Amino acid sequence: MKKVISGCVFLAASFVAAIAITPSANATTRYIAQTAGTFSGGKACSGQTTITPATFNNTTNSPGDVNYICGTITVAANTEALIVNGNGSSGSPITISFDSGAVLSSPEWPADGSGGAIDIGYNNYITINGNGGASGAVQGIIEATANGDSGAACLSGSCTYHGDSNGIEA
Repeated sequence: MKKVISGCVFLAASFVAAIAITPSANATTRYIAQTAGTFSGGKACSGQTTITPATFNNTTNSPGDVNYICGTITVAANTEALIVNGNGSSGSPITISFDSGAVLSSPEWPADGSGGAIDIGYNNYITINGNGGASGAVQGIIEATANGDSGAACLSGSCTYHGDSNGIEA
């Protein structure tokens, strides 16, 4: 009888451990673009139905969720592009992944402590994947197009902002 109970305890412990390390079966993949609809371009995003940044910013992510940034997303100065709501878990993080050629663009991003281009807030187990140019993909970009010294040349032409500009706020 002692061996049967020990065996049952071992099986129960193994089952609980397996559940704890298995990625969420309810994970969602989202595609985020400037406008909602069917996206054309990139690698992962091509042909996918996209949501807007505003929709994403009001969505609660769950462990294992994967969110692709598709194309160029442009927001007004000092505005967060993406706000991550929800926590991942150890072994099942929430992933924000730049598709090939994806860009987050603003004249100036919010300063440190104010949000940034991607605001993780106080959430845990969040992975930002700029894609690293693997397999011929073009790396993701976070750009502040008008932030620099007065009179200097910026991506948008002349620099009209001169301040801190935060890419990722964690």
